[in-house]
Amino acid sequence: MKKLLLTLAALTIMATGASAQTVLWDQSDFDMVEQWGMWDAVSGCAPFGGSIHYANDFWTGDEVRITRVTTWYTGFNFETASTVEAYLAIFPKTGNIPVDGVDLPQENGTLVSVTATLNGDGAYEIVADGLDIYLTQGEYWLSLTPLVPGGPWGPDFHFRAMTNWGDPSAWYEYCGQFAPAWTPNIDSLDASMRIEGTIEVVPNEDHTWSDMKTMFR
Repeated sequence: MKKLLLTLAALTIMATGASAQTVLWDQSDFDMVEQWGMWDAVSGCAPFGGSIHYANDFWTGDEVRITRVTTWYTGFNFETASTVEAYLAIFPKTGNIPVDGVDLPQENGTLVSVTATLNGDGAYEIVADGLDIYLTQGEYWLSLTPLVPGGPWGPDFHFRAMTNWGDPSAWYEYCGQFAPAWTPNIDSLDASMRIEGTIEVVPNEDHTWSDMKTMFR
């Protein structure tokens, strides 16, 4: 009976693709010294605001399901706490910057719910949770740009990460003040970002019922 239960448990895991929540990509080592990071916010257009999207590259060697994305922002503007939405966009990576005219976060992205919480470091954690985004193995660009009130001092800024993996972050200005093109970050650094989710367990077609039974003999 014990062997049968173990076998059934193994088959259940294979069939359901069950996996544990984990950190899939971690550039959460944001730089508090370089407080004026990147303007990565949708805050209207000139003359009273601006909207710029940043994208980070990342890669995965597994099939994954993204459930949460976190970024970190300066904590100067108390109105940032009222942020409840962000544009989320994920594009396949084909070069050192996203593709002009194709990879457009505000046009082709999705508005998702976010929370903005001031943490113990004096930084806002902007979190998109409850996501369900399946990705195959490969390289991608990810952009999570919050709709941030401008406030009397303008919007808070996205902290830079202290690590630079792959190509630098790239930015895209939405309002037409600059050419409609993606541009690599001038200091060759990445924006702070952490991606969490699950690694999908793919059933192995090579294993048959007979194979499974022999594992527990």
